Amino acid sequence: MSADRPAVGAVTATAEAPDVDGFVDPGPGGGGSRRHPDREAAWAHALAEMESVADQAEALLRAARAAEDAPEVALTEPWRVPRGLGALPAVLAPRAAALVERQRDLVQRTAEQLGEHRRTLRMTEAMRTRAAASPVYLDAEA
Repeated sequence: MSADRPAVGAVTATAEAPDVDGFVDPGPGGGGSRRHPDREAAWAHALAEMESVADQAEALLRAARAAEDAPEVALTEPWRVPRGLGALPAVLAPRAAALVERQRDLVQRTAEQLGEHRRTLRMTEAMRTRAAASPVYLDAEA
């Protein structure tokens, strides 16, 4: 990991994204409590994308616990805040709340997994029976 290359799966920055499904938030006074099928579809699409990312994160956590070698982890695109969605439709509130809980659980499980890896690394270092090899310089021309 370096300054010019972010960590695997790291969110490097949020960026403006185009309006989802062409829906533009009408702003104050532009819709009230009426149902907007376009807004509902746009929110459903945004939630589906976030659920897909959560699925990928869960798969990576499962693979990290598996006995075989963990798969290569590719860098992901930075997360972009969906723009122009307007207010979350009430019908999608339970789905959004479940997603938030799922994301919190993923954060917790990821932190636990990292802690386990750190403990394992410290334990393997402590089990070393000899000092790490030091580089040796041999002057063959002397």
